[in-house]
Amino acid sequence: MSAAVDMRWWARKESAEMTVDAAVRSADSASATQRAEDSHHLRLYSEREWALSQMQLGSGTARSKAVAALKARKSRRLSLNVIRNNIDALQNMICRGRPHINFMTKGADWSLQKKARMRTRFVEAHFLKRELYGKTPRVVKHAGIFGRGFVQVVKRHKMIDYEVVPPWELVVDPAEAQADDPRSLYRVRTIDKGVACELFPKAASRIRAEGGETD
Repeated sequence: MSAAVDMRWWARKESAEMTVDAAVRSADSASATQRAEDSHHLRLYSEREWALSQMQLGSGTARSKAVAALKARKSRRLSLNVIRNNIDALQNMICRGRPHINFMTKGADWSLQKKARMRTRFVEAHFLKRELYGKTPRVVKHAGIFGRGFVQVVKRHKMIDYEVVPPWELVVDPAEAQADDPRSLYRVRTIDKGVACELFPKAASRIRAEGGETD
């Protein structure tokens, strides 16, 4: 019996990248059933959106199938798509309001009350500036279709920003996620080399040396 592969990438300094790559490939292989279910649910919501996602993210075979699906849209599975109607209605109902954060005080003097009001105004202005409320509907739609939706808090141009993460970009080991609290959650996506170099300036030379011209 072979020994189990050590996937604790956080404990490795020299070969952390190789360990992460092996862990992601292993988790992605184990998540094949979940990906198939996601594809099925997206097709139930919209054949067109499924085809577009396959054209953008899939392999050559997947893209050709997606093109064929777009051409065969006349033979839809559902003449009245109640699934899409219900998800869109849920999205509109949940996103109708704009929840915000309030800093509250108890028995505070005027100075602390003013500080709490200013912090509340700052957070509200930050949400508006980074268009967080405009990104919420997409997250709710993902949750309705796939059963989960994600927003990643990132640092961009020395400021806090938010990115809507499509569920198919996240990879998690099903065995590790059984307790609903996985230790590792991996995001796999294709980005431009210039953007990657800005995100990871210390590894810029290695990034330029790997992969194709731009991705």
